Amino acid sequence: MTVERIVTETLLANPGDIPRKKWKTRELELVDLIGLSPHHAPRYPHQFSSGQLQRIATARSHLPA
Repeated sequence: MTVERIVTETLLANPGDIPRKKWKTRELELVDLIGLSPHHAPRYPHQFSSGQLQRIATARSHLPA
């Protein structure tokens, strides 16, 4: 799965107060917040360093907030 799909899957499981049409916006905000640029979203986990993977996992865990 791409990073984009990994983050979106979290929203499928627990959307919180985020309407579906704003998922992409929220996903890109979080990618930016952890220090990655939007062009990183379609990449696969094996294309990231271990530090970047930790930040992606953190973003995924904080998505519904």
